Amino acid sequence: MLLCDLTPPLKGKVILTGFDQPGKIVYQIVIDVMDYYESTHQILDEDTQLRKKIGVRSVQGQIFNYEGVLDQVFTNTYDEEGTYVDSQINFS
Repeated sequence: MLLCDLTPPLKGKVILTGFDQPGKIVYQIVIDVMDYYESTHQILDEDTQLRKKIGVRSVQGQIFNYEGVLDQVFTNTYDEEGTYVDSQINFS
C-alpha cells in the first residue's frame, strides 16, 4: 500500500517509493516539491549503489501541487545493478 493511499492530500509534496523485483516497498520518502525540482535525490539520480544494495528495481514518484492535487505520477525502472532502464510519466 502506498503512503498516499493512507494519508490526506499532501500539499506541495512528492512521494518517492522504491520497490524491489517482487513489488515490495523497500524505500519511501516524502519531500517538498521545490526540493524535488531543485535538487538531486539519492534514490532517483546517480546512486546506483544504493538501488543495488536495497534491491530497488522501480521507483514511483507522486507529485502533489500546493492545493494537494496529484499533478503527476511517474515510474522509473532499473536493472539488477541499479542502472536506469526507462520511465513512464502520467500527467493528471
